[in-house]
Amino acid sequence: MSVVQMVKIVGLGAVALTLSVEWLGWLFCRLWPRKISRGPLKEVFFFPTEVACTEHLFTPNSPFPCPCPLPHNINTSFTRLLVHILSASSSLDLCVFAFTNLDLSRAILALHTRGIPIRILTDMDYTLITGSQIGAIRRAGRLMAEAQS
Repeated sequence: MSVVQMVKIVGLGAVALTLSVEWLGWLFCRLWPRKISRGPLKEVFFFPTEVACTEHLFTPNSPFPCPCPLPHNINTSFTRLLVHILSASSSLDLCVFAFTNLDLSRAILALHTRGIPIRILTDMDYTLITGSQIGAIRRAGRLMAEAQS
């Protein structure tokens, strides 16, 4: 066997080995995917937004369509915010000045029923305004942290 033939055989073997390792790496990643940390959320929401129905976020598997007259399946800043809040899996820290939104309260209570720890920081003077949802959250047994004004 000549030196040229030997170099060709070794070269082909190296190429075959490289391709095999690459293919095995690809196969391993496809069969056993790692959970990749998404890192911190970097998304900006602008308010006020168009008013839209959010019922589909709270009852995604409902066989009955929502009968309300609001637009449905519209992706607004508020629906994106609710989607992020409802996707909490370990805890939720929320800082709000005045907490009067019913859908936001409903999302927090849904997390509470799933056993997700929730901390809310709010202005004490605004816990008593008309429509404040702080009382409903307190009755559900959530730990509240209130800031003095």
